[in-house]
Amino acid sequence: MKKLWLAAVLFLIFIAGVKFLGIESSRAQTFSAKSTPIVFEVDEDVIISSPRRVGVNLGRWTSWGSQQYSRNVLKNPGFESQIDRIIVIVSQVDEESFSDEAGWGYSDGYWNEAEYDIRTGKSVGKRGIIRKSLNSGENGFPQYFSSGPLPPIEENDIIVITKISRPDPVNHWWVNDESVVQLDPFQSRPESLGSQSIRLSPTRTTHAELGFFLDAIAERAGKMLPVNGPWRFSLWVKAESPGVDLDISFQRMNKTPPFLREVIYPTTDWQEYHFDFVGKDLGPSEQLMLSIIATNPESSIWIDDVWLGPEQETKSSFREEVISVLQRIKPSYIREQAHLGDTWRNRVAGPFERKTWMYHLAGGRAEAVYSYSLPDLLELCTLVGANPWIIIPPTFSDYELKQLGSYLSKEATKERFSEVILEFGNENWNWLYRPAAIPYHQEHGLIAKRAFELISSTEGGKTNIRYFVNGQYSIPKDSLQFFDSTSNADGLAIAPYFFHSLKKGTPDEEALNFLFKNDPGLLQEISDEIYVRDKALAVYEINLHTTKGDAKAYERDRIVAGAASGSALAKKILECMFAGADPIMVYSLAQHDSTTWEIDGFVKLWGIVRDFGPPSLFRPTGLAVTMLNDIVKGDMHRILPAKLPPFDAEKLTMAAFRSSNQWTVAVVSENNVPQEIEIHFPDDGNAIPKTMQILDTKSPFDTNEDKENVTVKRKELEIEGRLVRFVVPPWGFVTLGG
Repeated sequence: MKKLWLAAVLFLIFIAGVKFLGIESSRAQTFSAKSTPIVFEVDEDVIISSPRRVGVNLGRWTSWGSQQYSRNVLKNPGFESQIDRIIVIVSQVDEESFSDEAGWGYSDGYWNEAEYDIRTGKSVGKRGIIRKSLNSGENGFPQYFSSGPLPPIEENDIIVITKISRPDPVNHWWVNDESVVQLDPFQSRPESLGSQSIRLSPTRTTHAELGFFLDAIAERAGKMLPVNGPWRFSLWVKAESPGVDLDISFQRMNKTPPFLREVIYPTTDWQEYHFDFVGKDLGPSEQLMLSIIATNPESSIWIDDVWLGPEQETKSSFREEVISVLQRIKPSYIREQAHLGDTWRNRVAGPFERKTWMYHLAGGRAEAVYSYSLPDLLELCTLVGANPWIIIPPTFSDYELKQLGSYLSKEATKERFSEVILEFGNENWNWLYRPAAIPYHQEHGLIAKRAFELISSTEGGKTNIRYFVNGQYSIPKDSLQFFDSTSNADGLAIAPYFFHSLKKGTPDEEALNFLFKNDPGLLQEISDEIYVRDKALAVYEINLHTTKGDAKAYERDRIVAGAASGSALAKKILECMFAGADPIMVYSLAQHDSTTWEIDGFVKLWGIVRDFGPPSLFRPTGLAVTMLNDIVKGDMHRILPAKLPPFDAEKLTMAAFRSSNQWTVAVVSENNVPQEIEIHFPDDGNAIPKTMQILDTKSPFDTNEDKENVTVKRKELEIEGRLVRFVVPPWGFVTLGG
């Protein structure tokens, strides 16, 4: 008998220890008749009126990772030219030239024949042509000489320089030899909206090959663009002389048979060829390659307007899987990629006439970008029931700003979108973007104010627009200067990223505590100042930002991609809501990984969706966003402790939402043990929650990187009158709904 009693005691001690260590599975939640839940009451006072659902940044369209968004998977399919745009902040001026600040120059002659457009000062709106540009001119500053009389310019004036060029070889495509594969600016297929084509001119010793690589990180990320089911390939071709052939293949570079292999014999007239095929993507994960080869010497072949992608019912520019994922997330807004070096005409151009634009960054870094258009973005928003968040390039001219306003008055009316946000630039305060941004608040304010006025004057009140400027979350005073310099801005948008660093060997519980660390007061400081000004606060980007520290990938990823990351993001979003931020935009829809800053390696940021599959695989952060968007309805209320010691309340973040007939709730716990909770709802006639959704996992470090270990589990609530009882798992997130 004593042995049985001792065994029972030891078993109870073991169970208590398991719960203390926080390793009890959330799948084993039960109520005890003797347990004492932590008691809360919903406050009837509204703290935020009708906050919007969480929005999402669409980010970049790439050809290598999970951001392979487009149905036509090929970038620059019309082989068009390149747009170059930069901002000059005048540091010195004479009768024939102006200079940028030191360190922002380009190679001698790079901007010869480019156009300049004066954006501030006495000569605002005046233009001219640059006859000569120097990397290091007078006093070592980048110097630009006007081909004609230079209008009156003063120091600190803003000037935009624009150049359209024809790079060889064509951007985004691979060629085996530039001497045999070249752009032809005088040939394009009939009725093409583009202005040029690509010419293949093989010799007796060198064949001409044009290639496009896709899924380029498949070796480390898996197949992000699986080629399964019906696909189509098409292109326009013309030969200089008859009797030549063109060899076409599309395959995964893993030694499996090609998905498509065709030989065509083009005529001397332009002709379109199209091929339907059914993909069966077998074998290991390697990159994809489209190859177009000409081998007949002494005869050129021209190619134009190429298309490759899956057949689908939804006639959208985006892959059906992307649309489906967004419909599941239900974002309030979709924020586009910042097109800081683009032109208005290119923003609305079709895929075969659209040019690439140069993405200039600090340190002389540059990248040719081909992206989705503004019509593509609006179409996507319509398909998924979201509003558009559009970024105005600070490089836009007066004419381009008016064109944007006129376009929105026709394509983004109040009948189509309840609201449109226009944001001036992307992180103007961030010197990384200085080549196409304005980091000085006074000059920023002059141009932003003018941009908002010009758009408003042509939009004509047909669109419900809110105008935002952006500021640096970590320096509230600086953010407010950018906002105050723009007198006609409706609001300030910030990016309160969190969990910036992780050191190697950090104990698990210490890392989790850092992950859930409270905002240091910066958010509330900005919120209070914006409230005093009677303006709006929004979050243009939020997510984990764990690029710093010397932790290895295996240490870092189990935190940033683990189940606890979803709970932590939910907590930060609720914090932003409590501070009055609306809308709140998660960054970003998809991205497999990013480079770390202090050691060589990758970290699984930023995408809330790991890949689109099919089937799509959500990261815990993405699951948390979908859970929130299911219950953010109506007005937001606080949930206050009824009979609770202060130390218990500190590790719970809670909010209630009351729609016209229903209460919903979100709860995040940063405790290392399960928490049994009881919530009392007001006797107001509104239905109380009946079910709960749990971010379900066995461990806070489980990820969905290799298989789905973290899911959303639904279960019934325990209800007594106007109260509900439930358990929140360790470092867990739950929502309560109908």
